[in-house]
Amino acid sequence: MKPVGIVRMENRVAYRLDCADTVVVARKDRKGNVQMEEVVLSEKDPIRRVQQIADLGIETLICGAVSGFVFRMFQHHGIQVIGGVIGEAQDVLHHYLDGNLRAGAILHTPGLKRSGAFCSSKQTCKRQRMRNRGSKKGERNGKG
Repeated sequence: MKPVGIVRMENRVAYRLDCADTVVVARKDRKGNVQMEEVVLSEKDPIRRVQQIADLGIETLICGAVSGFVFRMFQHHGIQVIGGVIGEAQDVLHHYLDGNLRAGAILHTPGLKRSGAFCSSKQTCKRQRMRNRGSKKGERNGKG
């Protein structure tokens, strides 16, 4: 297995690369066991962040959203990007290792709606949508 990195925010795949606080690097050792290492992403500048990730020896990066510019920078470093992935980092890694992960994959995430909003119940989401609609076209939350 080639070294794979998953950018995380808490225990989930970070929804945007620039919001990630850590990257988990997974490699197989000589016995075939997966070894994982968590690395803090200290660089905030996109160019330096890409270099920091490239320096880890990652050949495949799994993440949420990534800009075209940053995507091309990863390609320049020879890193394959599997973007648009949503889910718990551990579940994502298992899907990747099983060969079942593709770009844009949304793994089981309770409470996640298609709009990307997290809701504790259907009623909460409905109330939130109603609140955001406004009474006039182009008006949100009662403001013009």
